[in-house]
Amino acid sequence: MRVTAGKQPLCVEGKQLDDLIDGPATIEWTGITGNVTAKLKHIEGWEEFNPTNATEQEGHFFAITLDAAYTGKPVTVRRADGTEKTATDRNWILRVPDTGARFTFIVDGKIIFVLTFAGATLEA
Repeated sequence: MRVTAGKQPLCVEGKQLDDLIDGPATIEWTGITGNVTAKLKHIEGWEEFNPTNATEQEGHFFAITLDAAYTGKPVTVRRADGTEKTATDRNWILRVPDTGARFTFIVDGKIIFVLTFAGATLEA
């Protein structure tokens, strides 16, 4: 499995990735669980992220790109609170509410990896 984090030459939902992360981002893997270390900038008024929910237009965000092997496959991302989103997109923007955040990525009913943010810094 390959996951790209951080400074990618990509623009998603109206933001360049440099707008989201201050400096480098790394993911330290233990099995299928990756702990993200990065400084996540605080973003306000990002209507493109979720035009129907103003609460989700503010906060800290992390972007990743899944390996090309997942092109066209439905990927489900389950947050720690149990909410899920399914899409066939390789590019994902995660709204990170706190350093206890956990995102489980599922394809074909199997967990492919989990991202945690205990090593992240959430800037004010």
